[in-house]
Formats: sequence, C-alpha cells, structure tokens
Amino acid sequence: MAVNCSECRGDTIWDDEAASAICTTCGTLTDPSQSILTSQDYRSEFFHSNPLWDPATSTTLKVSRRNGGQWDLSGQEAEARGRKNSYAIAEFINSLAVSMNAAALSPRALTLFNQAKTAGQFRWGRKTRLTAGACLSIALREANRPNSLHDIAFMLKTSPTSLTRTYISITSLLNFTSTVIDPSVHISTLQWHLASVLRDNQKDSGLPDSLVKLLQPICLRTVTTTANSLCSLVARLCPNDDLKRLPPAPTACAIFMLSLEAELRETISPLGGLAQCLGARCHVGKGVVMTRYKAIQDEVASWIEKVPWLDKYERKSRRAKVSRRLVVARGLKDVINFQDEIWRDAVPPNPVLDGDDEDEKNDSATNLPVSVIQDTRPLPRKRQKTHHSLLDATHFLLDPLSGSIPPSSHTPIRQHSCTLPSTAASALPSSSSNHPLPVMSYILTAPLPNLITKHAPTRLQRLTVDRGGSGETEIADDELFAEGELEGFLRSEGDVEILRQALGWDQDEPEPVVEEIRVPRKSRPGVAGNDAVKKKLRFNLEALARFLDGSDEEKESDFEFGLYGFDKSDGHSDDDAETSQDPLSVHRLPTRSDVSSRAENCQTDCEVVIDAWRPLTPERDFDANRYDEEYD
Repeated sequence: MAVNCSECRGDTIWDDEAASAICTTCGTLTDPSQSILTSQDYRSEFFHSNPLWDPATSTTLKVSRRNGGQWDLSGQEAEARGRKNSYAIAEFINSLAVSMNAAALSPRALTLFNQAKTAGQFRWGRKTRLTAGACLSIALREANRPNSLHDIAFMLKTSPTSLTRTYISITSLLNFTSTVIDPSVHISTLQWHLASVLRDNQKDSGLPDSLVKLLQPICLRTVTTTANSLCSLVARLCPNDDLKRLPPAPTACAIFMLSLEAELRETISPLGGLAQCLGARCHVGKGVVMTRYKAIQDEVASWIEKVPWLDKYERKSRRAKVSRRLVVARGLKDVINFQDEIWRDAVPPNPVLDGDDEDEKNDSATNLPVSVIQDTRPLPRKRQKTHHSLLDATHFLLDPLSGSIPPSSHTPIRQHSCTLPSTAASALPSSSSNHPLPVMSYILTAPLPNLITKHAPTRLQRLTVDRGGSGETEIADDELFAEGELEGFLRSEGDVEILRQALGWDQDEPEPVVEEIRVPRKSRPGVAGNDAVKKKLRFNLEALARFLDGSDEEKESDFEFGLYGFDKSDGHSDDDAETSQDPLSVHRLPTRSDVSSRAENCQTDCEVVIDAWRPLTPERDFDANRYDEEYD
C-alpha cells in the first residue's frame, strides 16, 4: 500500500537504490534511515545483477597455515583481490569504449571478457589487459564497425602485433566468426593495382594519358599511410554513420582517391576515370565509388571547420570562390594530425591490478613506441641468440645481397690462400681451421663499387671480413703476410748485382763517415748551477781593432781629455797625471802594434771575455778634494 508524503501529502513510489519510498512531488524520503529487511537470497541476486562490485566486503581476519600461521589483513585474500581486479578491469573496459566512441558496447565487451577469463584461466596482469582490448575489438566487429586494433594497441601501450595475436586466440577460444568490414584491408591492394597500371601504362585501365602523367610522380607509400589514417579516423569519429554498415570495398576506393588528392594538394580531373580504374579491382561500379567519395568528402569538410588555421568552404554568392574538393584536398592531412593529437591526449591510463604477473611480459621492447619504453619498468637482461643458422639461410636465399657477414666464431679460414703462421694458427679455435674462408660471402655482401675493380681482395680485406674488424685484437701482426710472402718483396742477389752495376756502386770504396756535430746547449736562467757561469760574447776582432785604432783627431781629443773607459788598456790612469812628479808625463794611447799583439793573444783563445758593465770604483789614492782641484 502506498503511503502519502508527510510533507506535501503527495503520492510516493518505491525506489530500490534508495531503499525507501520517495515522494513524486517534493522528493522527500519516507524512510530516511534507508534500511530494509532482506532474505538469504538477496546476496546472490545482487551479485547476479552487479557481478563486479560488492559493497559488503568481508572485513574479518583470516589465518593462513602456508605462511606459518600469519594473519592476513582485510582484502589480502585471493577472493578479495579478484573482486578488486574485476572492478578495475570493468572500469578500464568502459574507459576504452568511451575513447573509441563506443560507450554502448562496454557491457558486451565486459561479457566477452568474463567468458574469455573463465575459459582461458588467465592470470591478472598484462595478459588480462590484452584480453580486455581484444574483447572490445570483437564487440566493435559485432556492431559492424572496424576492429581498430592499432588504436586499441596505442591505448594499451603495447604493440599491434601482440594485440593481434591475443585477438586471434580469443576468437578461436570463443568460436567467434565475423566478416571483413574494415576498409583499410583493401588499401594495400589498391596501391599495388595503381602502381602496376602506372608502370605498365595499360590502355584498358581507363586512365587517360594526362592523368597517368599527373599520378606517376606521386609516392604511393605516403598515399597509403594517409588512407589508413583516414580509415581509422572515420571509424572513430563516425560511430553511427551508415558508411560502416555498407560494403567496405567502395569506401576504400573513395578514401584512396581522397588521399591521392591530398598528396597532390589539388583536385584530380577527370575523377571518373580514376574511380572506374580502382573500382574494377574491387569489382564495384564507378557510381558507387563516387557516392562514397561525396559522403566522405562532406564529412572531412565538417572536420575542417573545427580547425581554426585551415581555409574554410565559404559560399558567398551562387558559386564559391574555392571549391569544396580543393579545400578538402589541401586540409586533409592537417585535419588528420589535429584529430589524432586530440585523441591521444585523452587516452585513459592502464589499470593497476593486484598481483600482476611479471613472467608474461615477453613482448619485445623494440616494437613499442619510445614513450611506452620510458614508462615501463626495465626488463631483466637475457642472453639473446644472435646467430640463427636457419634464419640466415632463409634471408640468404631470399636476397643474397642483403645478408650480413656471419661472425668470426662461425666463419672458417682459407688454408691454401691465407696460410697462417703456427703461432697464429694455434691461437684460433680448432673448428675454424678446417674450412675455407667465405670469399663468396664477401663477394655477395660487399657493396657494388668495391667489386668493380681489376684487383682481387687482398689478404687483409678477407681477414677483415672474416674477423669482423681490422684492429690488433682481430688480426695479429704475423697474420698480415703468408709464409714466404714478405721475403718475396725483397730483391734477389741477381737484382742487387744488376742495380749495383747500373748505378755505379763500388763495394771497395768505404762509406763516408759523418762526424757528429754537437751544438752547445744554452743555459736556462733560473736553473741551479747556471748562475755562476759568466756570459760570453763573440764578435769580430778586426772590427774591434779598427775601432780602437781610430784617427789622428780622435787621438788628439783622447790626449786632451782622456777616456775613463780605457784606463786598463793603456796601463795608466787619468788620475796618475795629477799626482805624478814628472810634469812632462802624459797619457800614452795604445798603438797599432799593441792592439795587434792583444788581438793575436785573443785569437789563440778564439774568444774574448768581456765582463758585465759596472760603475767605476775610485782608487785608493783618491783624496777628498780631487774634484775641487780638477775644476778650479
């Protein structure tokens, strides 16, 4: 029986979530305590409707005999961890579905995950996250949408290869089958078809000559990349579009045509011939391809309106100044990059699960993006096998010129052309001394300019290719020449005799002995023991004699005044004339004979030593009034 509201006397209605009757007029709760009496079956019914979350989690302690009688705290038992991880992975699947613009598919993806978890018995960790992404991809395929494995792999921060393997295993485990609805699977086929048409210039393809000349300079790999990105963008931004419910082959042809125009940054004319050429490969008509082209072009034009720096389609009068096709061709790449950056910034973080397994992290780090490698923890170092005989043989058979040189430990040495000394041969492994050097491997793997030569590869070149280097550690000095090769470079006795006769060499004539000339070292100032050595100067003695001889006028002037600088040379002092008793005594200047005699004495010693200059010192017989008497 319904109870009227106590506040407004209005009608009430029972609400299970509020656990009380609520007034339909004012919203007042009839029972604010929100308590109800439940039966024993309420717990099972609640878990059936909400299997991932239990608000009444057990809080009792539990003893474990395996841990030596230690008590586990609340939430540490396996059941509590399982409930917590189930709730976390449910939230993660919901966030993935919202990022893929498919929020309505999260319940279906969660149901597929529970079935795969029960059937496969996966452990919580990286494998669980890959399973969640694969289940969301299956839900997208069931809704007639592309699986978007590359986008989901980016959100999971893993490689598309790992997610594809998980997707295949889950589909086989759940016996799931689906039809191909992704237009990107036809892009590579269209690329090869157009490349063959442009290369062979087929007349029955329907392409005019002007269009062939326009499309030949285009890089089709870049066009393919743009087309794949546009396929992902259409699947992500248009979840309810009718394009995804239609056959994917005409859609792929239309997207490839838009990518060609984006690469040219101009419109293609005539467009009907290109649509007929691409549609013939996918067994579709030109009209269907042109209809899809017009629909996708309008969708891209609406995306361009949201990019502020791109030109917009403006129709002021009856005819627009710039056509819609040209606006789309110029702004297609920019709008793809713009939408991708917005989507990547909104990628949800991966859930943190209790008990993540470390043993299942076997994905190669080289397949991950740089940002993913920086975020993940470093893996333990493992010894990798660098030499695979079967893999090397396979690569050699596919392309002999692209294979690498095998390492020195697996490469033998030629005996008849590269004979090594006994010391070097004993240092090499026994397994590498019974097989020939891989000259054919060098010929097949060496660059072409190195092979266009008149001379065969030298011993050092072959050893370098064999050992993987030319350093001292790879090739010893005694391995540079074979036995008897170095002696072959020396001249024989007959050649030496012929050269001796031709050049006029005489064996009896003794070789001139070159005397060693010693240059005296200059003493360094400041070094101990050099301060006591006096400085010695060498000069021209004849010039000194002419300078001392002088002219007659110089003699008379010297006679009158005297020179204090030559007191020692003439044997007299200027002061002796004043103190002498003989009034007729005068200074006698040195004659030419005196100077020549002194020069002869100097020549015997081959050097003249002149002391450093110093101020004159008065003689002992000077008196105090000497200057007074001289200038009176």
